[in-house]
Amino acid sequence: MHGPTLTTGFSRTRPDGVPVIGLFMAWDGVPGDDAIYFAENPEPTFNDWTNQQRIDGVGTSDRPALALFNGRMQMAWKGVPGDNNIYWSSFDGNAWSPQQQIRGRGTSYGPALAVLGNRLYMFWKGIGDDSNVYYAWIDNQPNAIWQAQHVVAYSDAEIEGNVEINIGTSSRPVATVRGNTIVLAWKGAPGDTGLYFASLEDDVWSGQINVAGVGSSIGPGLATLNGRLYMAWKGIPGDTGLYFSWLG
Repeated sequence: MHGPTLTTGFSRTRPDGVPVIGLFMAWDGVPGDDAIYFAENPEPTFNDWTNQQRIDGVGTSDRPALALFNGRMQMAWKGVPGDNNIYWSSFDGNAWSPQQQIRGRGTSYGPALAVLGNRLYMFWKGIGDDSNVYYAWIDNQPNAIWQAQHVVAYSDAEIEGNVEINIGTSSRPVATVRGNTIVLAWKGAPGDTGLYFASLEDDVWSGQINVAGVGSSIGPGLATLNGRLYMAWKGIPGDTGLYFSWLG
């Protein structure tokens, strides 16, 4: 029902001793099937994808999020239709851990994950008419737990005073790491087809920046390659074209 999530997979060693990094993909089922499936391509240059496998006992109404963290593949997702809770699990290369509901979190769409330093960050839109974007993190220490959620907001200072401004979206945000920062991108709040991005560094958000002259009916895709930030997106309502741009 939704596009898959793709990320770099586990580091492995070929029989000839050459180290390789594969790909890992997860997705929800066809309409009427809320299950989550996954497959791996251990060495994309030479190998094909493994057969799909269903993750027992879990389900979602949207695209799940993936990130390799602390030696395990981490996955977070929204619940099945009617369930706005956020869940997560991890894969050690052989089996998934039992799903856990993350206390006090809810969303209308699938979340996003990003790894910076010793932290795994998660970002998500609020439930229903709540267009705020929230985030939280967990570190790599034994028995670590998810920290309290925060609203993504930036400071706006003028002569009259300093205020915190919340960003807003009607879709799922996306995140990537660029250097020592996390870059977050999103479509605007309901009625706003603009695309925006902001960065998180040392626990402080930059001001949001509008990507001039572009628009979308749903959230974009985001990736970093060789220090350059790439973004791809669908056009505004009625425009099914795909577009991309980069920030050098």
